[in-house]
Amino acid sequence: MSGNRLIVPSNMVWPVSNVTKERSRDFPIDIQDFARNYVDFQKQRHTADYDPDKKFRHHEVLSTIAIAEVAIKKFQQLESKHRTAFAIWVTMKNRTE
Repeated sequence: MSGNRLIVPSNMVWPVSNVTKERSRDFPIDIQDFARNYVDFQKQRHTADYDPDKKFRHHEVLSTIAIAEVAIKKFQQLESKHRTAFAIWVTMKNRTE
């Protein structure tokens, strides 16, 4: 969408089927980044909640928060039609699987 594209580490991957990956490419890049980050953040949150031995470095947490804030801001700035289409898409069961 813009020259301010969010750069995400290569380990932040949205683990979905090829069919879903193909469909997700129909969305603006900022929505794709948002979705990719959301899944990773959800995993990190689960680890933080349920793995008492996991240690998080302060600078890593701050970096994760900054990435989340940018992704949310870019998502909110997208046209309503794109946000609505994405919301519908993620709530619908993938009927091809």
